[in-house]
Amino acid sequence: MTEHPSATLARTLSEALANQDMDAVASCLADDVVLHFAGSNPLAGDYDGREGFFGFMGRAFELTRGTLRLEPVAIMGTDGWACEWERVTASVDGRHLDQQSAAVYRIDDGRIREIWLRGDPDATDAFFAGTAVQTNG
Repeated sequence: MTEHPSATLARTLSEALANQDMDAVASCLADDVVLHFAGSNPLAGDYDGREGFFGFMGRAFELTRGTLRLEPVAIMGTDGWACEWERVTASVDGRHLDQQSAAVYRIDDGRIREIWLRGDPDATDAFFAGTAVQTNG
């Protein structure tokens, strides 16, 4: 059975992120992509455009001190949509995050145009609440 093109696009994004291939990541995203990350934590919010997406990912890796891992469990696709069920792990200063999460992608013209990331909101907020990097000034 052939994988749906929407699932293939989601898989390509996931593999590019895992390999830190930012050119391949960018090729999966529409110029005006919007990423939504719910919660009450330093990462919560909406991120506009590729620059916003890369800013979110950079901040996530910064806050987790590079320990963030996204491991695909299942990827499904249909016309205009894909969903990736993934295991998300990270460890910082004795705090650990290990949860199942969903990434839902709205796809238009062969590119990801909108992303919703959703895991356990309480676990996510508790983990990221202690990771804020203090800056002077």
